[in-house]
Amino acid sequence: MNDLQGHRDTRGFTFHSLGLVLLVLLIVYGCFVPDHGIFILCLAINVLIHELGHYSAGRAFNCVVNNLSVFFVPAITYKANERSAIDDLRHNTWRDTEWTIGALPLGGYTTLASGNKPAWQRLIISAAGIIANVLTFGACYVLSNLSLHGLLDLFINTMMYLSIVLAVLNILPFYPLDGADVCTAAYEIATGRQPSKTFMTAYKVIGVALFIYLFYINPEILATIIDKILPSGIS
Repeated sequence: MNDLQGHRDTRGFTFHSLGLVLLVLLIVYGCFVPDHGIFILCLAINVLIHELGHYSAGRAFNCVVNNLSVFFVPAITYKANERSAIDDLRHNTWRDTEWTIGALPLGGYTTLASGNKPAWQRLIISAAGIIANVLTFGACYVLSNLSLHGLLDLFINTMMYLSIVLAVLNILPFYPLDGADVCTAAYEIATGRQPSKTFMTAYKVIGVALFIYLFYINPEILATIIDKILPSGIS
């Protein structure tokens, strides 16, 4: 395996040179700036919870889950089995999934084969990540009412804030966010037919354009929406 793909050892781990360097730098930065370090840690945990929501729902409906990644720019990848996840669908397990830790803290992704599943199952799979973050928010909200202090209090409140932010953002009904897949599955359930290819192409192009505008060009709009949705006292 060449350097661009990374070096795989006999235990199933693959180490990616660029990603490892960036991950070490990210960890060092988080150690020297604890507040930012806790933020990055909480973001990683929330992204993992979100992706495990998709993963768990997909596995419940016997979908093949090829990849699950927390953050982008892969640093460390683990895959227990060398075979492809689709080699034997009857015995597909977590060992056939490629698990990745990335170094760029911008989100994550789970790739699974759900295209041949009924629309109601695809809706649940798409919404499962959002539901997982909402449940995380609820748990952290309960813990935040306890007498916690110092870094633990900061950790719980940061987890609570990021969990509801991820849930709200992913509800937005445009690609590449989960809300788009929820909407298309709901449309199919309501009408009994899939959207046309022309519509889906336009929907994805417009969605990506909106995503770039709201997340990179004018993020103040999203910040305003989130501030209005968040319960009072959370920031």
